[in-house]
Amino acid sequence: MKRTISLTVFLMIMLCMLTCFSVSAAEEKWILMGDSYASRLKGKNFEGDREQLLFAWPDYVTDRLHKKSLIVRLPGTGFCKPDPTHNETFYSAASKLTADKNVTRFVLVGGIGNDLRCTGGPASRKQIETAMSAFHKLVKSKFPNAQIVISMPNWGIATARQSYIKSRVNWYYTKAEALGWKALRGSENVLRVKNLKKFFFDDGIHPNVYGQWRLGQVLTKYLKELGEAPAAKKITSEETKPAAQTVIKKNPVILPRMTKVTSDSITLRWNAVEGAVKYCIYGNKFNSATKKIGMVLAPETGSVRKNLSSGTYYKFRVEAYDKGNKLLAKSRELHIVTPKSKYTNCKKVTVNKTSLSLQAGKSGTISATETMSVPGNPTFPSSVVYISDTPAVATVSASGVVKGLNKGKCKIYAVAQTGVYAVVNIVVS
Repeated sequence: MKRTISLTVFLMIMLCMLTCFSVSAAEEKWILMGDSYASRLKGKNFEGDREQLLFAWPDYVTDRLHKKSLIVRLPGTGFCKPDPTHNETFYSAASKLTADKNVTRFVLVGGIGNDLRCTGGPASRKQIETAMSAFHKLVKSKFPNAQIVISMPNWGIATARQSYIKSRVNWYYTKAEALGWKALRGSENVLRVKNLKKFFFDDGIHPNVYGQWRLGQVLTKYLKELGEAPAAKKITSEETKPAAQTVIKKNPVILPRMTKVTSDSITLRWNAVEGAVKYCIYGNKFNSATKKIGMVLAPETGSVRKNLSSGTYYKFRVEAYDKGNKLLAKSRELHIVTPKSKYTNCKKVTVNKTSLSLQAGKSGTISATETMSVPGNPTFPSSVVYISDTPAVATVSASGVVKGLNKGKCKIYAVAQTGVYAVVNIVVS
C-alpha cells in the first residue's frame, strides 16, 4: 500500500514538472487585431499586370518580425458598433479567443474610423472609454502576460476634418496609456498623404498594395523598436545587485546593396562578416514567397542575379553563417526594380552629419536624404532605416533619434530600400 502511494505521488510530481517545463518552453505568441486595414483585399500587384489577393499589414508583420502571430481581421469594426449591421467589436472578437498565458503582445490597429461613423453620430468619448476599459480587463484576464499595443493609422486619409480627427487620435492614445498600453505615437501619420491614388483604392478609404506595404513597413519598425515584450523578460535577483562594468558588444551587421541593375539582372555586394564561411541569398519577385536562390562561399561577398524580368520589383535578403551553420547576421530586405518601369531606385543616401558626439543619457538627431536613379519618376514607398552596429553604446529610432547609453564608439548606418547607405560615426562620452 505504501509503495502504491509513493509511486502515485512520484508520478504526480513528474507530471507537474513536465507540465511546467512545457509551459515555460512554449514559444511566445502575438495577437494582431485590426479593422478593414487588416483585411486582404483583391487588387493590382506592384507591376500592375495582374490582380491578386494582397498582403495586409498583419501579414507583413508576421513575415518580417514575428512568425508566431494569430491574425484577427475585423472589417468595419471598432471599440463600438458602427451600425446595426456590424455585430462585432474589438471586445466581442477578443472574447472568442482562447486564453493563453504565452501571448506576450496584443497589437490593436485601427478602429477610429468606425467609431466615428456610428449610427446617430460618432461614439461619445464616454462610450469609447468604457469600451476600452472593458477590452483591457478582458484581454488581461485571458492573456495575463500580454502587453497591449495600439496604433490608429487611418486618420491620415481624412482631409476636411484632419485637426478634429488628430485630436481624437491623441485622446485614444492618452486613454490607452492610462490603462498601461503602449501607444505607437507617430505611426498614425503613415498614410497621411495628399495623393490618395498612390496608396489607396478608388474608394479613397482602403490601402492598395503600396499603402499596405507602407503600413506594414512602418508598423514593423515601431513594433521592432519596442523590443522584447515586458512580460517575456526574466527578472532575476542579479538585477538588484550593483551593475557590473558594461561589456560592449558589436552586432554583426550585414549590408547588401544594389551596385548594378540591367533589364534582366541585379548585382548585389555586401560587407564581409567576421567568422562567416558562407552567405545564403533569399529573394523573389516582390509579391511572391521569399525562397533561397543562391549561396556564396567566403571570402566572396557578391552575387549577380540573372534572367530577371524588366520593369519588375524584386526583393532580396542575405544571411551569414559560420562553419557550424549558426546564423551570424541577417540583412534587412532589399527592394529593387529593374528598368522599363515607371518607378525608380534609390542610388545614393546622404546624411546631414557624418559624426555625432553625445554624453551618456543624452540624445541627438540625424536625418538622411535619398537620391533617385531617375529624378522625377515616382518611387516605391520607401524610407531610410537606421541601424546601430553597437546598441550598447548608442541606439537609434526609426525617426533618427540617437541616444547615447555607454561610453564608447559605434557606427549608425542610414540604409535605403536598395541597400545603399551612408554612415554616421557616433562617440559617447
